Amino acid sequence: MGRKSIALILLLLFASAGYLLADEIGLDGSVGFGNCYRPGEWTPVTVWGDAAEPISGRLVIEIVTPDWPPARYIQPVRLTNKPVPHTLYVLMPEYPLEHVQVRFVASGRTRAKLEIGRLEPLAPATPLVVNFTHYGGKLAVLNRKALGFAHAPWGLSLAIYSKGANAEAPSPGG
Repeated sequence: MGRKSIALILLLLFASAGYLLADEIGLDGSVGFGNCYRPGEWTPVTVWGDAAEPISGRLVIEIVTPDWPPARYIQPVRLTNKPVPHTLYVLMPEYPLEHVQVRFVASGRTRAKLEIGRLEPLAPATPLVVNFTHYGGKLAVLNRKALGFAHAPWGLSLAIYSKGANAEAPSPGG
């Protein structure tokens, strides 16, 4: 093998390594509030995404169950070097759920994957306590992503009940 062949191979290796580094994409996410959801209800799935270089593509969210084909939700997004939340509302199944699969697809191929597991279905009468805070000039849900940031000195906790559960919900005074 001549010097030109070795130089060409090294050039191709470094070029492909640079392409892989430029394609670094990070995904993190949660389902509902703290990965708790109500079966048969529309539920927010929030995905935080960032990329080393700005890139446009689609978030593909699949609700994976053991016995049925996955339900698929798609949203076009643009990822940059700053993590930004993207929220889609999905209808959670009333039967057992394995996990939620998130993919970022660009140029016809999957560039990043995230599996959100350990999801907890809540019964209709079970309250879901959600903490709100003032963040970025607006009211926001306090979640694990927001815990490292400074927040306004006030907050709000709210117990959320699903439809039909109001008869069993405690009154505000007791």
